[in-house]
Amino acid sequence: MNTTAPARTANATLLLVQERLAELGAAYVVAQDAEADSPRLFDEVDFTETPEDGEAAMARQVQSLFWRLYGDRIDADGEEVAAVLDLWGDLYRAEGDIGATWAGVLSALLRDPEMLVY
Repeated sequence: MNTTAPARTANATLLLVQERLAELGAAYVVAQDAEADSPRLFDEVDFTETPEDGEAAMARQVQSLFWRLYGDRIDADGEEVAAVLDLWGDLYRAEGDIGATWAGVLSALLRDPEMLVY
């Protein structure tokens, strides 16, 4: 009933809050960038690309996201890009909407344990 010491590790409540904030934040960013003349985060894609016709731009976008979110420079043909583009494909098959798909990808990246400070 009483808390006598601060939590030193992630708990279920913290992870649920992080998940919800990541979902809301990702949806907001995608909605704003899709309409913006100068997008803030999604500056390599214009939300019309699919792996069939815009894989290079999508790979650059993933590289940009890793740099801006984690401070990591990754290769366009690296395993991180391949994993994110696989996730993108799975989400696109489920959603059928490019914007919602990028929001799902961004949400997953924001929920990465590297984003938590505890």
